[in-house]
Amino acid sequence: GYLFPPPKNAVPDDDDASVASESSEESSGDEEDPKQPRKRTKLEPRFTFQDARKHRSAWSKAWLAVLRLPLSEASLKQSLRFLPAHVLPVATNPLRFADFFMNTYSTDGSSVIPLLALEGLFMLMTEHGLEYPDFYKQLYKILRSNVFFVKHRVKFCRLLDKCLSRNEMLPAHIVAAFVKRLIRSCLSAPPASCLFILALCSNLLRKHPEASYLTHLDGKL
Repeated sequence: GYLFPPPKNAVPDDDDASVASESSEESSGDEEDPKQPRKRTKLEPRFTFQDARKHRSAWSKAWLAVLRLPLSEASLKQSLRFLPAHVLPVATNPLRFADFFMNTYSTDGSSVIPLLALEGLFMLMTEHGLEYPDFYKQLYKILRSNVFFVKHRVKFCRLLDKCLSRNEMLPAHIVAAFVKRLIRSCLSAPPASCLFILALCSNLLRKHPEASYLTHLDGKL
């Protein structure tokens, strides 16, 4: 159905008309011959506004054009909160947003922007195969005591749990470094965050027993 029917003399766009394959059904109910090629029927051409792929492509191009602009800090925060839930799941090629998330994730000026970029970057790495070798190195840098006082600390704690607990290939020295960093943050973190930190560190040490020895060594890892 159309909200506004097209004019009767309008011609649909048949440039991108796809060809679908339909198996020929036997009227007598006999099995199909696997060696016999299937019949191909050409789909009817559609208007541009009927093709969902073109809507997703235009949606992605519009957002990529917006992200190239010099955004203010408030607009950047809103974009980082909006993209993972409403843009990346329907984008034609989500990896085109990888440069934007990696650049904002490596920002050193503000402590909130890297936290907001963590969700989109983690989605690209786990669901779309993005390779980012400095992910845990940058995560260790932004893991300071003040991150447990920001507005989005609950979402950050959930993502931190996923990044550290669901990765079975983390080396012992990286796990021990994060455990010591988190325990040190408990000295100035609020009580609710301290409970989360202690539970997370306990689960990490149980999952990686070899990291327990490293956490008791003097000096920084």
